Amino acid sequence: MRPIAFEGLISKAVWDEYWSQLDAVLDAIRIAQKVAAIVRHGIMGAIGKKPTK
Repeated sequence: MRPIAFEGLISKAVWDEYWSQLDAVLDAIRIAQKVAAIVRHGIMGAIGKKPTK
């Protein structure tokens, strides 16, 4: 089975916009994960438990 070259099925502008938006989402997830770790650490400290990470 050969892979489908999806990028050849639509315009380059649409393909590039898709990847740009995906990169933005992934960046937002990475930031949210860092903030979640801060929140988790703060909550665990407030209830007297040692954070696991």
